[in-house]
Amino acid sequence: MDLQMSGERIYEDKLYKCSVCEQDKVRKLIDSNSIPTMCDYCRKLKKSNQMRTLHMTQYKERLDSTSFIFVDAPDGTNIKLKNKDEENFYLSKLKKYKEEYNFNNIADLSMLSRMLILEIEMNRMQIRWAGMNLNAQSSQIFTKLSEEIRKIQDSLGISRAKRMDSESAEDPSVLINNLLERFKNFQKEHPEKFIYKCEKCGNIQKVNFVSEQRV
Repeated sequence: MDLQMSGERIYEDKLYKCSVCEQDKVRKLIDSNSIPTMCDYCRKLKKSNQMRTLHMTQYKERLDSTSFIFVDAPDGTNIKLKNKDEENFYLSKLKKYKEEYNFNNIADLSMLSRMLILEIEMNRMQIRWAGMNLNAQSSQIFTKLSEEIRKIQDSLGISRAKRMDSESAEDPSVLINNLLERFKNFQKEHPEKFIYKCEKCGNIQKVNFVSEQRV
């Protein structure tokens, strides 16, 4: 078998096909059990392209870092936003929560800040994936974000269910109507408890104590 020497390395004389350029340019070391998949030129080109991509990514990150918008979170920390649209989205959400709810203690403010960050991230995903069919991984991320937001809303008492419970507890008319509805259902389930027998004539009558009118 003919051999070729290159510096301290000894290669076989036989050349193998490169998986990239498909030319017989791949050299195999005599003491190696495996055959390289690419020739030296294609390997260097690939490395060059990878470095170019890496440099462009790093440059873009440095460029983006200078254009970030920083806003104050309710708990006093900073939130980093990408553009003016995100700033408007954040400020509108923050204004809504401040007008509708009264958060004073640091725990509530911390949870509110966390929820705003999650809502910003969800808004980014909705913009990025608009009109696209989400794959399983993307759907899982979206669902996880939604669940975490809902848990924080429940903790803060601002979820839809919590608001309805709060409104019901504060509105006497809602409480009265709920009691009437429960009593009406009890009548349907236990009609035998609402039968009256006249002592004079002996006729049996059904008594209905609940009016259909609502408060």
